[in-house]
Amino acid sequence: MKYFLSLILITTPLLAYQVGESSLGGQLGFATSEFELDYGSLSSVDANGDLTGFSFELTGNLNTYNNSNNTFGLDLYTNLAVAPALSDTINGTEIEASTYNLNFSLRPYFRTGIFSPYAVIGISYSSFEVEEEGFTGWRKGTKFSPTLGFGASLSFTESLVFSPSFTWSKAEVPSISSSFYSIDFGSVNAFNFNFPLTYQVSDHFSIGAVLNHTNYTDVEQASGQLFGSSVTLTDPIKFSYWVTSFMVKGDFVF
Repeated sequence: MKYFLSLILITTPLLAYQVGESSLGGQLGFATSEFELDYGSLSSVDANGDLTGFSFELTGNLNTYNNSNNTFGLDLYTNLAVAPALSDTINGTEIEASTYNLNFSLRPYFRTGIFSPYAVIGISYSSFEVEEEGFTGWRKGTKFSPTLGFGASLSFTESLVFSPSFTWSKAEVPSISSSFYSIDFGSVNAFNFNFPLTYQVSDHFSIGAVLNHTNYTDVEQASGQLFGSSVTLTDPIKFSYWVTSFMVKGDFVF
């Protein structure tokens, strides 16, 4: 049960798209997470580890408005990101996890030659589940959260586009509930940095690659329930972690 912290929302929205283009796309790749965990007064043994696996994403973007000069517009973007089979054995314990993230956002943008900045204003729903060999006390962490951010499309040529972005959202850490104790870790801030590179093969099809990195704010929890009574830990539980993924993508433009 102690190793779920590295898995939370490993598939945060990757936001790989080009402004002003209506498209459908898919992405497939590899994700890895590293974390440091200090159990405080609960245990003298700290945990360091990682969980790896494949992830995929389905995306859609609808260009809903362009002004007459094609210098300002509005996109409606959505994506579903899934990591269905994350697993590893750490200190002899088998861990399996699944993460899901659904995102909707409005993206107003400006076209200024080869540089097109845009804003991200949306909402996301995230779900995280974990299974651990010999333990049944995990409770799913789910969260509706606003999503805010910004990005830009930079056209190196007519076919090659780089579209870095940054977004902020909230993520819910799964809680632990057993017959002996329970701990609610609450929610944390998630800061996502995304670096997609896209090559347009034809008028209706493009391919590319995406490097994605997410930092989560450190969590410190000093209270919980032990045998039904509230307790305060003299040395709180602390953890920090980050997640990086690399994916290849294809998009159909219409």
